[in-house]
Amino acid sequence: MISRVLVFCAFLSIALACIGGSSSGCCASPAPSCGGAPPCPSAHTGFMGYPQVSHQAGYAAAPPSGHSPGSYAQAPNAYAASKVRAAEVSDNEFMQDALKEMKNLEATLVSHLATQTSLQVDLRPYESVIVKLEDKTEERLGKIARVSLKGARTVVINVSERPSTIKAIKAALQNSAVTASVNVQQEGVVLYVATPLMTRERREKLAEEASTTLLNDYKKRVNEVYVRVQKRASTSTKNADVEKKTKEDLLALKRSMEEKGVESVRDAKKILLQEVI
Repeated sequence: MISRVLVFCAFLSIALACIGGSSSGCCASPAPSCGGAPPCPSAHTGFMGYPQVSHQAGYAAAPPSGHSPGSYAQAPNAYAASKVRAAEVSDNEFMQDALKEMKNLEATLVSHLATQTSLQVDLRPYESVIVKLEDKTEERLGKIARVSLKGARTVVINVSERPSTIKAIKAALQNSAVTASVNVQQEGVVLYVATPLMTRERREKLAEEASTTLLNDYKKRVNEVYVRVQKRASTSTKNADVEKKTKEDLLALKRSMEEKGVESVRDAKKILLQEVI
C-alpha cells in the first residue's frame, strides 16, 4: 500500500512540473520526464535579486561570492550599511581609495539635494539684486544690507547701516525679474518680503529632477570610480585570489553607495512633496 502511494506521488510531481512549463512550451522537470519537451531555462538571479542582464562599461553582473543574491533586495539599507562599514575597516588600499572618493560624491549629492529640493527660500537671488544708488553707482544688495530669513517664507532686509539706501533697495526689488512679484513691507529701516508659496507643480518638477538628473549623475560618477579603481587593482595585484576578492568587494561597495544615493533622493523627495501649510 505504501509503495503504491509513493509511486502515485512521484507521477503527480512530474505531472505538475509539466503543467508548470507548458505555457512556455518547456518542461520544468528534468528531461525526458515530460515526454521530450525541452527543459525550461534556469533564471539567473542578478546582484539585486532581479533577473540577471548583461552589463557594459564596467558594470559587473554577478553578486559577490558567498552572498545570496536575494538578500540585498530583502534589506538593501542594512546591506549597504554593512558593506560600507566593511570597507571602512578594510586594510585593502583599493577599497580605501574607492570609499573615500565615493563618500565625497555622496556628500556632494546630499548638498545638491539640500539646495535644489529645499522648501525654504533661497536668499542668494535677493543678495544678488543690483541696487542703483543715488550717486549713480551700483551695489549688490547683500553688500549694503543684511539679508536673513524669518520663518520659512519671510525675507528680512536690514539696512540700518545705510538707511539712506532703503528707497533704492525697494525700487531694485520691485524692478528685478527675480523678485518683481514679491510683496515688500517696510518697518523703519527693515524691509520684510513675503515670498509666495512654492506651487505643487514646481515641487513635483524639482522632485523629478532629483530622481533623474542628480541621481543618474551620482550613479555615473560612482561607477567611474569603481571602474578606475578596479582596473588599477587588477594591474597591481599579483595574487589571483586577492584580485578576485578585491573586485567583488569593490562591486559590493559600488552597489551599496548607489543604494545610499537612492535613499537620500527618496528622503529629499518625501520632504519636497509634502504639502506646505
